[in-house]
Amino acid sequence: VVAGPADRAIVAHSTDAAMIVLGTRRRRAWYHRWRRSVTNRVTGAAACPVLSIPATDPDRATPATTALAG
Repeated sequence: VVAGPADRAIVAHSTDAAMIVLGTRRRRAWYHRWRRSVTNRVTGAAACPVLSIPATDPDRATPATTALAG
């Protein structure tokens, strides 16, 4: 457990990681301009590749979630 902002803690450990995988919530474009998400901040500062997985509606499977699940 690390105290403090999540993005800073993740970026600090990114030098020891092969890849970071983060989930994202679907937000509107205006929200991203107003406040960057943790995933956006980590992607811009991490020392390793970052894979972001968008949230999906569990009641509607998309081709991406179907491919990952099966």
